[in-house]
Amino acid sequence: MDDEVGKDEKIGDGEQKLSAFTAIKEWDEWFEVEHKGRKAGKIHLRSHWEPENAAHEDHDEMKEL
Repeated sequence: MDDEVGKDEKIGDGEQKLSAFTAIKEWDEWFEVEHKGRKAGKIHLRSHWEPENAAHEDHDEMKEL
């Protein structure tokens, strides 16, 4: 339980370049999270990358159907 209900409290920090998620089409990775300079756990992120042009091509195909 949080002692200060309604107030957000920072529980960790982490960094990852956003471009890393575009390097692989399907991304499924665990990332370390730190709090006050110490390991505080991990966060699991999954993403699906599709270049903008591919999204437009699908949209155009739908119009034709």
